[in-house]
Amino acid sequence: MPRLLLNDRVEVVGELDTNTCALVGLVGRVVIQGRGMGCDVCIEFDEYIGGHNGDGRGNQGHCWYVAHSNLIKIPDNRTFKQKIEDRCKYLYNC
Repeated sequence: MPRLLLNDRVEVVGELDTNTCALVGLVGRVVIQGRGMGCDVCIEFDEYIGGHNGDGRGNQGHCWYVAHSNLIKIPDNRTFKQKIEDRCKYLYNC
């Protein structure tokens, strides 16, 4: 996946560790970019997750660092069907 840019809309799709599995399926925006493909990216989620504020760049309780590999970029106007198709492509290569 290409490098994520600030304000890109993303969805958490991977379940690689216990910190991420509770976030799978949640959608948000990038507020702090990772420095490389394997680096964590700070996401401000649309809903409260009990997190932090992304060093003041997001709402308190809505931010969390997530590995780049656990994120997919999504368009803002994606339909539910497109969301399922994107997830299928990512997880099952179909």
